[in-house]
Amino acid sequence: MEKIYKRFNNVAIIENTNEISKQAAIDLWRKLEKYELELYNRVHEERIEANICSYNNLIEKLASSFYNHVL
Repeated sequence: MEKIYKRFNNVAIIENTNEISKQAAIDLWRKLEKYELELYNRVHEERIEANICSYNNLIEKLASSFYNHVL
């Protein structure tokens, strides 16, 4: 067991890993910059528009199928 302890300093490894984890959490949960928020909002709006178009197309096809008795 002493050979393993001499070869690997577990306490130092754990402390280093904890510090890396803390820094990663800080980087991930930082406040978004203004341009990032604007980009997110633009992409969000584009997705909403695409979903509305898809929904409208679906309803048109269903209505067309219903009235043409293609169902």
